[in-house]
Amino acid sequence: MRIENGRALGERPSLHRQGFELREHRSAVQDFSEETVIRELALCDARSISRDDLIASDLVYRDKVGETYAFRHNPNHRWFYFPEVRPDEVVLLKIYDSLVTGAARLTAHTAFDHPNTLPNAAPRRSIELRTLVFWPATRGAE
Repeated sequence: MRIENGRALGERPSLHRQGFELREHRSAVQDFSEETVIRELALCDARSISRDDLIASDLVYRDKVGETYAFRHNPNHRWFYFPEVRPDEVVLLKIYDSLVTGAARLTAHTAFDHPNTLPNAAPRRSIELRTLVFWPATRGAE
């Protein structure tokens, strides 16, 4: 199935009426045995994000406008990071979930400069893969 501009094309056009998640899989592509990296990936615990922390922001492309969220600083945010992620490890982020009653509808994430980074550190390199997961429209109604 091909997805274009958020709409399913092909033999199942009704998929856009179902519940769905957009997930992002990130995997490191460098070996950490020799040096540390700059711009580590940090994730915020969704349970520490208030609805008031979300700021709707436009993603403007040449041919369309999408939407994402920026986040207000909140001292209650709980941030975590995964130092020295190896190529055989994957970090899974939930980018968006249409289920409004779920614990985590999205994952706030960012890159940051760790204060202990060595001056000769290499930039973080990773592969990102985004997938769509479609759920029955009744998910969460049980």
